Amino acid sequence: MDTNRDGRAELVAGATGENADAGSVRALPGTTAGLTATASFTFGAGALGTVATGAALGSSSNR
Repeated sequence: MDTNRDGRAELVAGATGENADAGSVRALPGTTAGLTATASFTFGAGALGTVATGAALGSSSNR
């Protein structure tokens, strides 16, 4: 999935059980050499301004 439209795929993974089932999403950017932890990020339901309790953020994603 090329989330930032730079022509390289990122890895986006959900952790639905994290933070008392509120969930979180982690993203690792793609480079010409592959994935990197540099500039990776994690966010939870609260960061999106949603109700965090039982949100299960990351339980599904669409391409």
